[in-house]
Amino acid sequence: MLPFVNLSEDSKQEYLSDGLTMDLIASLSKIRDLFVIARNSAFAYKGRPTSVKQISEELGVRYVLEEVLEAPERGADNGSADRRSERGHLWTERYDRSMGDFLALQDEITMSIVTALQVKLTEGEKIKVILRNTDNLNAYEKYLKGREHYLRFNLDDNVIARQLLQEAIALDPSSFHPMWTWPGPI
Repeated sequence: MLPFVNLSEDSKQEYLSDGLTMDLIASLSKIRDLFVIARNSAFAYKGRPTSVKQISEELGVRYVLEEVLEAPERGADNGSADRRSERGHLWTERYDRSMGDFLALQDEITMSIVTALQVKLTEGEKIKVILRNTDNLNAYEKYLKGREHYLRFNLDDNVIARQLLQEAIALDPSSFHPMWTWPGPI
């Protein structure tokens, strides 16, 4: 899965496209019958003009999911998956949702990918794949922004990340999850 491309004119929305990519990678990697490349490997291709064929060969994968987040402020998304061997589209879908439907959109995209790949999920996998931290969109946005700052790995951004993650927890304390805990000392 390649990182979502943020086509919004607002570069500050990059956290949303990156966050969606990371969460979809996390969801899909919970499925035992799928081999999903790690976030670090996928993000190595961010902003690099590379062909699907080259990426699939370099990573040793059968499918490459290319995504475009067209209007994060509206939650619109466009995604397609290319099958390496046939060099054609396996799945293409367009979603046009309000920002309030963003969390449901993640679940819908994940299940569409699973369906297109004809993967059969166990009941446990179905629950794990759509499990997320919160249904509170404001808390989720704070979480995504906090994670973006944390992944910059410097003191100033860690301070910002800690504050944002604490705000997310304050907005939805019932959704406290190990993934939301502070990853370490700053």
